Amino acid sequence: MTAAAPTPVAGRDTPLTLAELIDLETQLAADIDADPTTLVARDTAISEAIGAAQLADRRHALLRAWLGAVGATGSGSVGRRVQSFYRIVGWLAAAASLFGGAGTAAALLRYDGRDPVNIVNFLAVLVGLQLLLVGVSVLAMLPAPWRGRAVRLTGLQEIVRDLGYRRAGLIGTLQERGVLGSKSAAAVGRLVALHGIYASVERWSLTALTQRAAIAFNVGALVVCLYLVTVRALAFAWSTTLEVDAETMTRIFHAIATPWSFFVTAVPDRDLIEASRYFPGRAYDADRLGDWWPFLFAALCVYGLLPRLGLATYGAYRQRAARRALA
Repeated sequence: MTAAAPTPVAGRDTPLTLAELIDLETQLAADIDADPTTLVARDTAISEAIGAAQLADRRHALLRAWLGAVGATGSGSVGRRVQSFYRIVGWLAAAASLFGGAGTAAALLRYDGRDPVNIVNFLAVLVGLQLLLVGVSVLAMLPAPWRGRAVRLTGLQEIVRDLGYRRAGLIGTLQERGVLGSKSAAAVGRLVALHGIYASVERWSLTALTQRAAIAFNVGALVVCLYLVTVRALAFAWSTTLEVDAETMTRIFHAIATPWSFFVTAVPDRDLIEASRYFPGRAYDADRLGDWWPFLFAALCVYGLLPRLGLATYGAYRQRAARRALA
């Protein structure tokens, strides 16, 4: 029996959600092998029930009404379960990243009053490594022709997607309906037989999810940095066995500080840089070496937090644009 059709509602043609798009594609896949005469009769009855003529210029509302009429949506639908799984994973990833960032910063800023905190280690992990990961994220966001053979999703996003499908029972549902055979189901990560309509929306949803987790990592690191410099007296220094003089290091640190060069307090001067070169066992002025914290805090904000905020915002924008373009 056909489910009761929703009454057409005037207003904006709100784009279909990821859950609705997954339900739409699942239903269309299930209809492939159905009797065409039966489908025509069903859809004709639904068209009359939902007032399709009134919704002709509101394609998203029309499809939403059709999905409700065929009973493809609801609290227990495959799409709802996948979307709920992504939401839960997003919160868990953000929480884990928040604590991960806090723990990383605490480890890098560990100071027992003897050897100063190593500036190079701090920058290598919280700036250099993050910039590398940002580069990977940007590469994954590029259009296919620009990135050549680069994968569409990162490994983490692939794992989240596959777990979401399995958790939602999508594979079993498709196998029961004859859409996927056992061989195809084994390659569910690719979803060759499905995943055509909503692939772009899902890709950008997962991109935004991972970027939000990265934001949480940086927030955790920044909070710990601020806390430690507030409640403890930290000393910072740089050390290397390479033949690098203070003049060279000054150019390097000033290059790093270029984005916030207007904030003089956060730009180390040559005297501070020269005084901060450290060798184990060498005496140092702890008060003087504490002046590095604005530079390190600014570096973490500019090279860690801000790029992630930008990528998360871009991912959310592209997800909304992909939703509007579909159906």
